[in-house]
Amino acid sequence: MRLSEFPELIEKWHGELIPIKPSWQLESLVVDKCRSFTNAIPSRLIPVLNEVQRLRVRDCESLEEVFNLEGLEGVRSTRLLPFLRHLDLANLPKLRRIWNNHLQGTLRFDMIISLTLYKCSNLRHAFTPSMARCVANLWRMEIKECDQMEEAIAEEEGQGSAVEKITFPNLYRMKLECLPNMTNFLSGKNHQLECPKLKELSIAYCPKMRSLTRQPLMEIDHRTPSLFTSQVQFPKLELIFLSHMENLSKIWTDSPRDTLNFEHLREVKVENCKSLENLFPHWVAASLNQLEKLRVEFCAIKEIVTSGDNNPHSTTAQVLFPQLTSPVFHDMPRLESFCPDLPTLNWPFLEELRVTHCDKPNMFPLVETMNKWPRRDDHQDISNQEIHSSFEKV
Repeated sequence: MRLSEFPELIEKWHGELIPIKPSWQLESLVVDKCRSFTNAIPSRLIPVLNEVQRLRVRDCESLEEVFNLEGLEGVRSTRLLPFLRHLDLANLPKLRRIWNNHLQGTLRFDMIISLTLYKCSNLRHAFTPSMARCVANLWRMEIKECDQMEEAIAEEEGQGSAVEKITFPNLYRMKLECLPNMTNFLSGKNHQLECPKLKELSIAYCPKMRSLTRQPLMEIDHRTPSLFTSQVQFPKLELIFLSHMENLSKIWTDSPRDTLNFEHLREVKVENCKSLENLFPHWVAASLNQLEKLRVEFCAIKEIVTSGDNNPHSTTAQVLFPQLTSPVFHDMPRLESFCPDLPTLNWPFLEELRVTHCDKPNMFPLVETMNKWPRRDDHQDISNQEIHSSFEKV
């Protein structure tokens, strides 16, 4: 049901009489173009919306909160809207919060699996830790074009230095895009984020973000924060996409952390991260035995993998990325080497290697398995300014 198509319901939505009958058994509700609404779902409507599975709230210029939970202190069940699985919020310029906070410790929306926040320009954060626990079963989270958002999960008021472990046990996909003021995903210095099933992480056009967490200065390597820290645990992560992160200097910490595990990574794409120093520290690269696709474009890095601490010609160093099939490196004028420690690269499953618009065409050591491959002249283009090289397995 689209509310904008029923003007008579809009007039009665916040009145004393309940405008919806339980017998309607609504499964989908769109609250849209309701200019005078300050909240989308008043508390007295929640009991008659028990069948709703998808809620969309959009284009309500005065809306400040989605759910008003006032008056629900005495409800028998702590689970609200027990079949609600998809919550989409878009074009809500005055939205301050998803629901009012004082009942968030006792009431839950734990059937929600998908949350989208789009163009909620006044929203400074999506959750507090206690709010995050109310939506613990999220499977997909997408936050886009929320101009004032500074962090996705903010500190709880009055909690100070309390340690908070925030867990999304079923979160599979997280996407953060076009958030010009976001500095961290998690704001508390003592907060920990655990997503044991997260497989896809995409962050793009977040120019102020340097780390997913707010790191104490004493824990920052060489005073340069890294995107992943010991406060973040994504043990099943398979895909990372990072784009237009102007202030991102490091993705991983310089030295190993016991809580950081990336052994399931299969695909890494990084583009337009101009401040990035390198792509992988050696300790991370050595653990990426499942990596198949690697694409790096428009970055100023000098090397893909940094030097290791061990013997530079160790056996471990020789077998970096043994499953790699299609590395692509494009428009990186400062790139000098793949890894200073490697005399050769051994990628037995390599299907295609592309190095284009890089000023130093001999930066890669010999790929052992390319010895028998013919060089494809039709994939070479030498211009006055750059040398383009491309090899394909045939």
